Amino acid sequence: MFQLLEGIVASCDKVVLTMKAVKGAENPLMSVVVVPFSENASDPALKQPFQLTGTAADLDEHFAKLLAGYAVQRATLAEQAAAAALVLEAATKSQSRKATTAIAKGSKPALETAEVESDGEDEAGESSPAVSTPDTPPVATASSGTNMADLLG
Repeated sequence: MFQLLEGIVASCDKVVLTMKAVKGAENPLMSVVVVPFSENASDPALKQPFQLTGTAADLDEHFAKLLAGYAVQRATLAEQAAAAALVLEAATKSQSRKATTAIAKGSKPALETAEVESDGEDEAGESSPAVSTPDTPPVATASSGTNMADLLG
């Protein structure tokens, strides 16, 4: 049984094993609880305890086999959580690069337009404020954010 617990203990900060008698049962029953503690578990399911209740004879016969199944499922879940974390990390880096590129591309034309509009002189050399009319769209003077179409690109 301790060889089975070794794999669980190695993947956690600690494992608490609790055994107690179940009061009020017709046949004397025992409850055995294995609780893994891990501060850096990425999935809450990895912190789920394993609990069996039965007679001492039932626990002798089935506990090791059921604990082995729990250990395998827990290891599989931990591997899946780690793989998912790697995929999410790669996707985050990719989207961050796309966002940076989109912001850099999107902000250059807006800044150039803003500089042309904000020089304060019209073609005749007279000073006039940059005012938008209903026929002309307002001029962007700074980047208004990330263009989602560029991110999804």
